[in-house]
Amino acid sequence: NIEHLRSMKVWVSHLLHLTVLGMVSAGPACDVTLGGIFQMRRSPAGLQREAATRAAFCAFFPNCTDTEYLAFNLPSPSLGSLYKIQATDMENMLNVTYYLFSESSEDSNSGLSAAISAVIRLLMNLGVVGFVGPNSSSTSRAVSPVAEVFGVPHISYASTSNGLSDSNSFPNFFRTVPQDDGQALVMVRFALRMGWTTLSVINTLDSYGANGAAALRESAVQNEIRLATRQEFFPGETKDFEIDSRLMSVRDTNVRVIVLFMAQSDAVRVLQRARTIGMTGRGWVWLTSDAFTGVDVSAFGIQELARGIIGFEPRSSFENREFLAFNKSWGSSWNIRGGIITNFQNHSNSNFYVNLPPAASPRNYSAFGANYDTLVPFAYDAMTTLLAAVRSLAKKNVTPCMSQLMEYRAQLRMEMKNMTVNGTTGQISFDSNQDRIGAGYEILNHDGISWQTIATFAPNTQVDFSSPFNDQNSPVWPSGLVGVSNAPPDLVVSAPNPYEYRSYRVAYPVLAAVVFVGVVVCSIFVYRHRDDYVFKAAAQSLVQVMNL
Repeated sequence: NIEHLRSMKVWVSHLLHLTVLGMVSAGPACDVTLGGIFQMRRSPAGLQREAATRAAFCAFFPNCTDTEYLAFNLPSPSLGSLYKIQATDMENMLNVTYYLFSESSEDSNSGLSAAISAVIRLLMNLGVVGFVGPNSSSTSRAVSPVAEVFGVPHISYASTSNGLSDSNSFPNFFRTVPQDDGQALVMVRFALRMGWTTLSVINTLDSYGANGAAALRESAVQNEIRLATRQEFFPGETKDFEIDSRLMSVRDTNVRVIVLFMAQSDAVRVLQRARTIGMTGRGWVWLTSDAFTGVDVSAFGIQELARGIIGFEPRSSFENREFLAFNKSWGSSWNIRGGIITNFQNHSNSNFYVNLPPAASPRNYSAFGANYDTLVPFAYDAMTTLLAAVRSLAKKNVTPCMSQLMEYRAQLRMEMKNMTVNGTTGQISFDSNQDRIGAGYEILNHDGISWQTIATFAPNTQVDFSSPFNDQNSPVWPSGLVGVSNAPPDLVVSAPNPYEYRSYRVAYPVLAAVVFVGVVVCSIFVYRHRDDYVFKAAAQSLVQVMNL
């Protein structure tokens, strides 16, 4: 049939035309480059957070492959490793590369870290359009101005300082972890639930500690809680007398409920010194911020004083199968093979990683299974959010190949700001300052053996005890008593203390008494010898001096 053949010819021609058009429009896949910044320091936590972002990347792109690994030196005493993972998104015609950077140095938590600045510029040279990290609030403050110059959005999984809640000053900064004012509020609400109306605060003079303590003060005022004193010291302080003087100032207020807002290592140091001067155990309550909460206290030799500590951390329901499987497959060979150097003791130029407790040493940390760091789920969600924004733009035909790099970075930032992602820590969306909206907290209590999650707290709610815990069987207090009704008093009447000789509260009255007795004795002596030649001569000399 001639008509049938003609129609078939037209149909085949049309089909070939569509195929050719599809091939032309699809073209080659567009390259998208992402980055990640992680600080190892003295804890396996950095390793776990790195692993979380790798797991999130490979969950998004199951065809991901490990391609390159490079170890290199940074400004001394730092050491770095760069790890490259690649994947192809066939549906959206993207070749996605993830450069994961690990850095180890004593000053990696400092806002002035030369190593971090070097890393940022390295990532920019690689054409990164967005990156996950960094860790600390101080480092995020230092990184953000550099990121702003290049127009690169970055999303932190651990920077909680309220000082970063300003999209005008930090326009490219996002975070999946809630900011410190939420943590301060739950601390205050917990205090009220325990019947406390007076607290003391000790914090470090860095972005995390200072801003956290400031948020606590504001929340305390709003909830009619009095802060008896606020003591501060510089992070990394090693002089015993510097820490002891702050502790004694707190002790002299007679307040027995103390809040610590500082990094893990500083909190450990304070608790060790508090034990030395008798400020732990029965009658003392320590509330710790998320940087310390959940730490393995036995690794730092403070197991015996941990009972009764109350800790606070961001809430998450992390049950991601890909990540848990990734964790369980972790072996000692990955310490080097994975491009994530955990054997820093053999590479570092300093003694920073020498003589660490086994549980705190990355070198001996061969597997972590389901026992992950508190902020690991937030690192996973940071990568998920970044990838979701990239994919969302691709579906709108917006890629780095369709626009200038700076323009694409700006579009990526706006996409992140306006989107909502269902993450492992709950629904992720951002407010006008690009802070996480609606994140809750968990309240943990160390019962002398381990940390237990005893309660939860969400915005605009009260403290809610979590089954099987209730206000009758928790918290466990340092005395061994349990329950809200047995909460130690927040304020006590001054009592003799074996270390009281070091307190000015006693020194001033004693000194005054000594001076008074001395004056009386001298007056009696002078009166009795007023007619002696020596005193008469002295009196005449005094009169002459007064007449001059």
